[in-house]
Amino acid sequence: MKISGCTIASKLKTFDYPIVESIKSILPVCDEYIVNIDTGSDDGTRELIESINSPKIKIIANEWDKNFREGGKIYSYQTNIALKECQGDWIVYLQADEVIHEKDLELLKKCLEDDLKNYEIEGFEFNVLHFYGRYDVIQDNYRKWYTKATRVIRNKANIFSWGDALDFRVKEEFQERKLKVKKIPVTIYHYGWCRDPQKMVLKMKTHDKFYHNDDWIEIRYKNINIDNIYSDIGNLAYFKGEHPKVMLERVKNQNWTWDPKIDKQLPRWLRMFLIKYFYYFENKFDSIKNNLIELYHTIFFGKKPK
Repeated sequence: MKISGCTIASKLKTFDYPIVESIKSILPVCDEYIVNIDTGSDDGTRELIESINSPKIKIIANEWDKNFREGGKIYSYQTNIALKECQGDWIVYLQADEVIHEKDLELLKKCLEDDLKNYEIEGFEFNVLHFYGRYDVIQDNYRKWYTKATRVIRNKANIFSWGDALDFRVKEEFQERKLKVKKIPVTIYHYGWCRDPQKMVLKMKTHDKFYHNDDWIEIRYKNINIDNIYSDIGNLAYFKGEHPKVMLERVKNQNWTWDPKIDKQLPRWLRMFLIKYFYYFENKFDSIKNNLIELYHTIFFGKKPK
């Protein structure tokens, strides 16, 4: 059995992506790792990847079309270029801000070995943890933040990256369909929303240019408040586990502060009830939710949350 890994990269050093940590986290189970780099990445991204100094890594380069601004499809387009270079039986696809914990590597490899000849299985679905704002906080809203993602696919010509590269599809004669995937207890540690707020804004603005026109970008970022860039609060939780070893230095060196206001949230059982039954009416029920928060704090703490 041969396992390929692959990713895409565009100015990752500028946006402070943990690309080195991402590649190092999965490299032990890979026989090769393909990195498709945007030729416009003149910020040292290539040198950053080369610093890993592994013979498994193969770098290819393509110019990203900056006028390709429909639904983030540039990401799947470039991912498919990387997929075509892979020679393995299986392909592990990680985005540049996704890391696999070392404790899951043995299980992952065993799953790939066990199902190598089971051609009914076309991919493997992982669990996902989304870190938000800082390294000890995760998103806790399963309706809004996806909790599963396919990150291993069988290396077949008719399996391709789809949409904005968050999923895959199978191309058949007259249609496209979802993959037949197997869920396994391997977790993606997603750090895409965990970096210095200044770099977060820069990353968001550049990322949004592959989804929206210049007028939208100008309006969205004209008066953006750096201090409130992490605004998706109200359904957060403290991370109680251990980060992958490759991330420990980055976690230790966090150089910004941010208050997630977790102590101002409703208790988890009540938040989960509201998410389960009222998510699709969230905007309409904001005032009710705020009143519940005030009532909860008044009853149990004798004061309203600030």
